[in-house]
Amino acid sequence: MVRVIELSRSRLSRSLGTASKLNRDPHFIQDLISHGELRAEEFLAALAFEEAWKSPDVDAVIAFFAGDATLTSSSPFPESGRYSGRPGIRAFVTEHLARDVRVDLTEKQIAQNGVTWKVMTPAGDGPGNRVSGVAEAVFWGSEIEFLRLGAAT
Repeated sequence: MVRVIELSRSRLSRSLGTASKLNRDPHFIQDLISHGELRAEEFLAALAFEEAWKSPDVDAVIAFFAGDATLTSSSPFPESGRYSGRPGIRAFVTEHLARDVRVDLTEKQIAQNGVTWKVMTPAGDGPGNRVSGVAEAVFWGSEIEFLRLGAAT
């Protein structure tokens, strides 16, 4: 499997035209390196978050959320709503995410400042039936600032 990390749409990406390939300015190169390090940190955090999500350890999942993070859930996921801060998010994760929602690791996109996974959640029409949706996480470094569970957009 080949994993691709896209540059986020930032002031830096607007300056990456053809002429940038010859730009040897130390400040420009340092900006590229710093941006790459941040993207790599987010990529590695996403991989670690996947591992925590697959485990039954709610504390491991919650550890990835920033203290002021927000989680939103909408159809087809249970308990549509907005949950803020670790305590509110913990209640949702304990009840649903760690137990009911399954991430499809073959369906993941890392782009801009976030990661999108295809996920499956139980359908209301019987045991064993599942419906698909997406989980979109916005990382800042190694922490999740925002997680959206909902239909694919």
